[in-house]
Amino acid sequence: MHVPVNTSMTLENTIASARNFLAWWRGELLALVPASWPNLGRNLFLQRLLMVDGDEWRLGFQDRSEEWITLNISEADSDLRDRIARLDPTAQQQRITVVLPSREAIVRSMHLPAAAAPKLRQVVGFQIDRLSPLRAKDVHFDCRKLDDNDDGMIEVLIGIIPIATLRAYERRLQSIGLAAGRYELAGSDLAFAPVGKTFTSQERFQLWLGVAALTFWIAAILLAPWSRQGELAQVSTELANLRKPAATAAQTRAQLLAAQGTIQAAAEEAARPGALDTMRFLTGLLPDDVQLTNLVIADGDLHLAGSTHDAKKLVTLLNRSHRFHAAHVVGPVVRDMKGRLNFEIDAQTGAGTGRTP
Repeated sequence: MHVPVNTSMTLENTIASARNFLAWWRGELLALVPASWPNLGRNLFLQRLLMVDGDEWRLGFQDRSEEWITLNISEADSDLRDRIARLDPTAQQQRITVVLPSREAIVRSMHLPAAAAPKLRQVVGFQIDRLSPLRAKDVHFDCRKLDDNDDGMIEVLIGIIPIATLRAYERRLQSIGLAAGRYELAGSDLAFAPVGKTFTSQERFQLWLGVAALTFWIAAILLAPWSRQGELAQVSTELANLRKPAATAAQTRAQLLAAQGTIQAAAEEAARPGALDTMRFLTGLLPDDVQLTNLVIADGDLHLAGSTHDAKKLVTLLNRSHRFHAAHVVGPVVRDMKGRLNFEIDAQTGAGTGRTP
C-alpha cells in the first residue's frame, strides 16, 4: 500500500486515504479466506455493483468483473428476478451500488473561494437553483473538490440528478428483486442517496433483532423495580423468621453469663484457703520463739495474739508470704517479765504484694 506523506491533510485527502486503506485491507483479508468460502468472502468484503448501460445491465462484484451477470432489461421482470435468484441469490438480500451513466445527471464545474472547502456541500446547496433547471427540492446533488488554484480558488465538480429519474430506477430495481444502497455516476466520484427506503430481507431481519433487543431492554427496566420489591419482601420474610431464633439465642446467652458468674463465684470461694490450711501454713511460717495465745480466722481476716522477741519481724514474714497481706500491729506492744513482747497483729488472707506496708 502506497501512502503519500507529502500530501496536505485535507478532508478529501483523508477520505481518499481511508478508502485506499480499506481497499488494501479488504484485499489482504480476502487472501486469507479459504477457496471453499467464496460466497462468504464476497458478501463480507466485496462491493456488489449494478452497471447500468442502456438495455444491458451487468450485476457483479467490483473486483470480479469476469463473473458478472448480464441482464437484458427488455426481458420480463419475473425472468430477470429468477435469473438473479439462481445465479446470485444474496444480491436480493443486500443493498447494491447502482452505477448510472453520466447522461442521467447534469455535471458542472465551478470555482469557489478556498475558504468554502470545509463546508463545500452547504455552499453548493445554496446555488443549486441557479445551477439546475429544476428546483432544489426536485433533485439530488453531490460535489467534489477537483483542484486548488494559485489564485486562492478551488475547482469543484457538481453532479445533479432529478429525483424522478432515481424513482424510476428504484421501481425497476424493486420489480426484479434488487434494492439500491446508493447511486454513483460513471466516470466520477459523485454519489447520490436513494429516494425511497425499502427494506431488504436482511434489513428486515436486523430490524426485527433490534426491536426484540429494545423490547427486552424496556422489559428489563420495567420489571427491575418489581424484582427489587420481590427481593426486599423475601429478605423481610427471612429476617422475620430469624427474629425468634435470635431472641432465643440472646436469652440463652444471658442465662449462660449468669451461670458463669455463679460458677466463677463458687470457684473463687472454693479457691480460698480454709482455716485448717491457714493454721498449717502459720505453723510452718512462724519462728520458733513465737508463742500464740489467740488465733482468729474469719471471712478472710486473721487476728494473732501472743509473744515474741521481735514483733516487726513477724509482721514482715506475714506480708512477704503468699498467703497473707496487709499485716500490721494493733494496740501497744508490752514487754513482759521475761523480756518478751506481747503483740496483737491483724492481717488478711490471700495473695498480697509481698512488701511490708
